[in-house]
Amino acid sequence: MSIIKSGKLSINQLEEIIFKNLGYERDDIITRPFVGQDCGCFLGNDDIITVTSDPITATSKDIGRLAVIVNLNDIATSFATPLAITVTILAPVGTTQEEIKKIMSDISDECVKNKIQVIGGHTEVTSAVNRPIVSITAFGRIERSKFNNISKVESGQKIYMSKSISLEGIMIIVKEKKEELKDVLSEDEMQKAENFYEELSIIKDAYVLRNNDISFLHDVTEGGILGAIYEMMRYCNKGCVINYNDIKINNITRKVCDHYNIDPTRLISSGCMLIITDDILEEEIDGVSFTQIGVVTDDNMIFIRDGKTNDITEPDSDAIYEVL
Repeated sequence: MSIIKSGKLSINQLEEIIFKNLGYERDDIITRPFVGQDCGCFLGNDDIITVTSDPITATSKDIGRLAVIVNLNDIATSFATPLAITVTILAPVGTTQEEIKKIMSDISDECVKNKIQVIGGHTEVTSAVNRPIVSITAFGRIERSKFNNISKVESGQKIYMSKSISLEGIMIIVKEKKEELKDVLSEDEMQKAENFYEELSIIKDAYVLRNNDISFLHDVTEGGILGAIYEMMRYCNKGCVINYNDIKINNITRKVCDHYNIDPTRLISSGCMLIITDDILEEEIDGVSFTQIGVVTDDNMIFIRDGKTNDITEPDSDAIYEVL
């Protein structure tokens, strides 16, 4: 019997265990699950409905708000307008009404901010978990004419990232390990890290690119930016050359990662989005920063760091699990 490591299943495990068991294949379903694909899509009357689902498992801090953000990020990568969510909350024995109310209040506030509605879900207290788990399914809608076609991705196109990496991972680590980090970060840096959640949404990142010629968008989550690049290029059936030194990493992230000896490029990074395009993007568009970090090639996924060439490999367990 094979024991599975903490974190997302490996690509081989997904292909062998999950993707071979997908039920009946319907004609009105546009997509099938695949590594690097953020949303499932099916035909509506005059549009396309996008669906995604994600839990929050690495922390119990601010999980209501975080659960909404990470799911709407997936919807944003299809340029869809988010519509609604369903919410499942599994809480451990001993949970109070006030704790459930706080989670739902945070979920509701984030929904109001994004003009979406909670349309259903499930909530229970169970001995099956030892801390609250929130899992959300999000729905979006997009005009058929605006639906991205993966065949547009070609060798020579540019690869950009938005904002900086590891914001989500650092926020979680700082909130969970505040005492350990008192000698690593100043009080001001600690506060800034805890407020990274304000930068975790990529809805605006995608929205400001709505008039650009975009071939592909991908949300950077568990597995970090190198893991996300691997997933994206595998989905596109292309290779890439990434300049490691162009990847934006803020000073707080560097300090925390150095302290725990973890790789920031393998740390969960909601708030950062990958973009493949023919366009030359401005360094900042309506307050969102964009940085070119590489180009698409026909084969081989590599990154260049300090003049040395390295393979970009399948994402392993996220670096956050080395700390928490």
